[in-house]
Amino acid sequence: MVPRGPKQGISFVRSVSPKNGTILLDDKEFVENVVSRTPLRRVGDPKEVSALVAFLCLPASSYITGQIISVDGGMTVNGFYPTHD
Repeated sequence: MVPRGPKQGISFVRSVSPKNGTILLDDKEFVENVVSRTPLRRVGDPKEVSALVAFLCLPASSYITGQIISVDGGMTVNGFYPTHD
């Protein structure tokens, strides 16, 4: 159901979980795979996600509606497949 009227809140399909992220980041092969698919060639930081969340809570974002905003270092541009230099 879509909320009516002014912005009702922010929805997240995925979340940032330090506990799960730490486990995955300990796996060197996993990290190399993610980095190979990410144009920025690094893993994201939770602070980078929180910066967007903070902006979306400000009045400055009031005209943004119905958008999917990816904070993924450009990974979705590659279709989630490894890239080769």
